[in-house]
Amino acid sequence: MRKPRITLVLTLVVVLGLLAAACGKSTSSTTAATPPTTAATASPAVVADLAPTGKLRLATLAQPAFLAHGNPPAGVAVALATKLATRLGVPLVTTVYDNPPAVLAAAQSPGWDIAVLPIVPGTSAAVDFAAPVILLPHTLLVRSGSSISTMAQADQPGVTIASDAGSPHTAVLAKQLKNAKLMPVASDDAGLAMLKAGQVDAFADARLAMSQNLARVPGSHVLSEDFLNIRFGPAVTKGHAAGLAYLTELAEELKASGAVQQAITAAGLSDVSVAPAGPGNATTAPTTTGP
Repeated sequence: MRKPRITLVLTLVVVLGLLAAACGKSTSSTTAATPPTTAATASPAVVADLAPTGKLRLATLAQPAFLAHGNPPAGVAVALATKLATRLGVPLVTTVYDNPPAVLAAAQSPGWDIAVLPIVPGTSAAVDFAAPVILLPHTLLVRSGSSISTMAQADQPGVTIASDAGSPHTAVLAKQLKNAKLMPVASDDAGLAMLKAGQVDAFADARLAMSQNLARVPGSHVLSEDFLNIRFGPAVTKGHAAGLAYLTELAEELKASGAVQQAITAAGLSDVSVAPAGPGNATTAPTTTGP
């Protein structure tokens, strides 16, 4: 059974080396915006910058599934993007892509106006991020019989940690490890199978997936520490200063008003939190804090 992956929210993947490295499948849906109910509607200049076609074209990811799922797409990214569309007074068109490289490759053709992506060096170099809105912590699932209980104990000679090669947290973890061996695997299923068979000592993944992972690997345990908090946020392509400024202001407003938390709660999410106030959009900083 597939599980929510981070491999990663509007108003609120891999660390990318090439903008057009891959182009994945996508699905689209259009949602009409309700009339704005707030005085903080966007200026004509902002509308022209963020919705030049008369629609707000949202690009988001199939994984993690809480961003967008189903047909028509629903989820945290879609819910918050709808609020932006309302402010702009335009309908929302959502396209769900298989992976971040596909989102970036589609920036010009067929094109999108805003995207929800993990804020990592590869994406930050390709697009401009507004304020982050969601934090997705990552930790380790440790095999049955292992005494590893901290990240420091996991980073020791002779320890092998599997991680999905296509997930952004894998490259970050690779830079953090000084002694342990990182083994990139083709999928979460492959990594969990190796962990269950005792071929690796730990498996790296998003904390929100760990309850399902535990059920698939009897006797395993989850560390209380996180090696990374990946921040997700809305992004625009380069050269949209007016739209970016408005989007950043709106993201901060929605965090402060509780709208982001409401979207998280409505999605039934645990181990996902609202990003702190402030833009903080340079890079993703690892953490070693608990859940």
